[in-house]
Amino acid sequence: EVRLVGQDEDASPATFDAARGGPTVVLQNFYQVFREGGFDQVMRLERLETNGKLSTRYFQNVVPIDMSKIVVNETFRDLQGRWDVGPDGRVYIAETHADYVIRVCNPDGSIDRVITRAYAHRKRSREEFQYVLDIQRTLNRFPGIHFDIDENDRDIIAIWARPDGGCWVLTSRGCYDRPPGTLGVFDAFDGEGRFVREVTLAGVGDPVQDFYVFIGECVYVVTDVLDGILALHGEAEGTAKSETAEPMSVIRYSMADADR
Repeated sequence: EVRLVGQDEDASPATFDAARGGPTVVLQNFYQVFREGGFDQVMRLERLETNGKLSTRYFQNVVPIDMSKIVVNETFRDLQGRWDVGPDGRVYIAETHADYVIRVCNPDGSIDRVITRAYAHRKRSREEFQYVLDIQRTLNRFPGIHFDIDENDRDIIAIWARPDGGCWVLTSRGCYDRPPGTLGVFDAFDGEGRFVREVTLAGVGDPVQDFYVFIGECVYVVTDVLDGILALHGEAEGTAKSETAEPMSVIRYSMADADR
């Protein structure tokens, strides 16, 4: 058990996610810092030391909230699933909503490299735009709230560090336009940040609804995670599940040949 000791005396963190690589343990922490007329929503990636102190800060996003007119931008939650820690302790972060850019940090916070690839934005359909808006309405229930939703998908949907020191990237097209019967189409980069190839994984899974966990030569698909989150907040119109839907489950796939 670890009691977190934040860097700011006026705020206590709520941890959204955690990852470890080698000696490096990184937490995705959320803070609310109150001030006159409103508060600041703060999302950070911070290194956790063995004494419980939060030290190196790899990323920070601050969104001021004015209580007289609350505006929620979907990009504030963009970090979820879009960072990871490699086996050598390097931290991979897709920190911008619109662009195919991954910042790779050394454990001490210094920049190791920046990974980019030419990529044309994927525009959301009307139904996809409405679905994202419905989700935001479910997660943010305030009277008189306004929502700022991008007409384009994020270029990068998710990142996973791989045992060989490289990383895999799930793009918007690899997610939403994936071939039937596949988990998705992934961009594979080597340990030097060079693009190697695209990898298509066959299997049953939906990267929008499900949660993927890559461990060694296996990928675990935890089904219907998004619907479970929405159920905790109260279903948004148009996102409710059928009463006959299958329960959540975990599916394990072997990827012994995926990196070859």
